[in-house]
Amino acid sequence: MAVIGSIRKRGGLIVFFVGGALVLFILSALFENSGGYGQGDQTIGDVGGSELSLKEFSVRVENEATSLRQDFGQLVDGAQMEQLRTRMWNEMVKERVMMPQLQEAGFGNTLSTGEYNDIRFGDNVLPDFKNQPNFQNPDGSVNTEALKNYFNNVYEQAPVYHEIQKRRLIQERLYAKYNTLVKKSVFINTAQARDENEQNNRKASFNFVAKRYDSEADSLYTPSEEEIKRYYNEHKNDRKHKQLASRSIDYVVFAVTPSDDDIKSLEKDMSALKEALAASTNDSLFVMANADTKNATPVAYTAGTADVLTDSLILERRHRRGGRTLP
Repeated sequence: MAVIGSIRKRGGLIVFFVGGALVLFILSALFENSGGYGQGDQTIGDVGGSELSLKEFSVRVENEATSLRQDFGQLVDGAQMEQLRTRMWNEMVKERVMMPQLQEAGFGNTLSTGEYNDIRFGDNVLPDFKNQPNFQNPDGSVNTEALKNYFNNVYEQAPVYHEIQKRRLIQERLYAKYNTLVKKSVFINTAQARDENEQNNRKASFNFVAKRYDSEADSLYTPSEEEIKRYYNEHKNDRKHKQLASRSIDYVVFAVTPSDDDIKSLEKDMSALKEALAASTNDSLFVMANADTKNATPVAYTAGTADVLTDSLILERRHRRGGRTLP
């Protein structure tokens, strides 16, 4: 209860601080979303290098909504606001696309006062007004006075809609003039039409004899090296020339290396042969008896036939025996 009483005593001060904070928050949001130096000038799109300003887009949408409320008495709900945004977006995109083309073609970006009045209540009234019964005489012709009164009333009583309508009427007229220029520029003259007609209806009669390539022998024509090389390079990757594997081989490799027992057994055999050779009285017969080949015909040894060590031993033994041929 004491806390509640304290709050009641300082209620005015609390309301002041809370209200001040709310005011600062609202002002901050307004400055950020309005024109100025904040984010209000950010773009929402780019068409051909021409930016679409968020500020301009927002102003147009709001003017449309204001005009519907004030000038036509309509209640603008969320769905209608979405339609207005889509419409403004399409209009601004079309402006960014068409206006540079209009400038380049020499039409400018506006109409003179005389031309503007001519499309409203002159000799070239726009179809949107000319075809309305409210602006027609009993015989179906355009009622100029009715149109003048209408545009004067719009100017005086609906200034927001007047600006919107004026912009659209001028743009519609400029777009129509540009489209007419393009249509009138694309045509076929008499000479082109006559030439096309002649080309489509020209007929010719002729006789010909066909001769097959294989009727001539290949030997009559010798291709050059460049022709052969060019043909090879152009067709070397053809499917019909692709080589397919005709065999497949699987193999296993066994390393043939002597074991320690094999080495010891061989050393034992060589030692025994060495002792037997030393005790032998005829070394030639001994060699023949223990050699792998049993050829008794003596053959002169050619230097360099064996490895270096064996070669040197054989030559040294021959030298000691006076150059006698060894078996």
